[in-house]
Amino acid sequence: MEQLLHDLIRQAANDSTAFDNLFTKYLPLVRTVIRTYHLREFDRDDWLQESRIAMLKAAQHFDGSSGSQFGAYYRMVLLSHIRSLLRRHYAQKRAADAQSFLIEQIALERLLPGGRLDVAEEQFLMRVELPQFYQQLSTIEQTILLRLMQESSGTFTAKEQRLIRQIRQKLIRFTSQ
Repeated sequence: MEQLLHDLIRQAANDSTAFDNLFTKYLPLVRTVIRTYHLREFDRDDWLQESRIAMLKAAQHFDGSSGSQFGAYYRMVLLSHIRSLLRRHYAQKRAADAQSFLIEQIALERLLPGGRLDVAEEQFLMRVELPQFYQQLSTIEQTILLRLMQESSGTFTAKEQRLIRQIRQKLIRFTSQ
């Protein structure tokens, strides 16, 4: 019986029918393992596909000559594969955070009521994804915001100052969402 399993494992590395038979044999193990994990945008079929990838790796590298059991080896490979998926998933989330950036302090001081950045920081953590906020602005507001961020001591007309106040209000609404 054990020899049949070893033959099936060796065949599974190169034969899709043998691979399907081996995967079906270990499907209860797969279901038990993947039940404890959740990734956004991953459905059951994705988890099964990832389990198949881990099964192929296990079948290609398994050496039962030392008496080790394939089930335990496959479980170890599957868990390692899942942890790699989790690391990659959370690294992508961190990459999104790294790509977001704070509006420069000078622009914040001009936008925040009273120009007091330290007060705003005490009340809430001001972290803005500028592209998302920027897209909510009208063309003229976008122009003023860019100018505000680039000029450290620019002078603004009364109309531009009114637009800065509008941008300030939009920024406050945006950050409180």
